[in-house]
Amino acid sequence: MKVDRKEYRKEIFNLSKKIRKNIRRDRKTRRMKTLENYISRAGGTKKPFKELREHNKEWMPKYHRTSSRCNIQDIATNNFRLLYKEPSQPKEEVVPKGWH
Repeated sequence: MKVDRKEYRKEIFNLSKKIRKNIRRDRKTRRMKTLENYISRAGGTKKPFKELREHNKEWMPKYHRTSSRCNIQDIATNNFRLLYKEPSQPKEEVVPKGWH
């Protein structure tokens, strides 16, 4: 049974729309909770706005020295291998030597 391409694209579109909506709602609630928390504790707004900034945040702060595509690919591959190894073992993150 072949899946209709239009139906498939429509389903992906609806799913993406729900995800975007939930992300916006999550950001809004997080923002309000952070502001309320800081205002109730200290009464200021400078610190919460500084914390809520999303630009200039590093995507992967531990790997900021990695520049080559091969290194990034190796690190990601090793992390996923550890992640999906066995559920009974504790998951640990692989960080190259000297990166702490």
